[in-house]
Amino acid sequence: AWILGKRAEKQGLDAALANRLVTWVVLPGFIGAHLVDRFIYFPEQTLANPITIIKFWEGISSFGGFLGGAIGGFWFLRREKLRGAELMRYLDLVAYALPFGWIFGRIGCFVAFDHPGIE
Repeated sequence: AWILGKRAEKQGLDAALANRLVTWVVLPGFIGAHLVDRFIYFPEQTLANPITIIKFWEGISSFGGFLGGAIGGFWFLRREKLRGAELMRYLDLVAYALPFGWIFGRIGCFVAFDHPGIE
């Protein structure tokens, strides 16, 4: 969020709009990350115990995070009626900031031994 905000200021974009955009990318991103984990990776467990759908601390998926974040971000920008070049400038902010945030996701996978590779 900090990187995205700084980039928005540097490019002369509305910093308040950029901060709201972060919210509409991150929150749906976490929701999508959890729902994809539950319904794509563990559908049998979810159907057997549906309460896990609201237990957000029980698993997330990077792909679901990307999907949820994209849906939330596009919905927000559409609601703000951004079009054309202005829309692309705000999408560029997200694309620029994403790899910096992604570092923490990859570190989390490493710490949790989520992708151990070949022994």
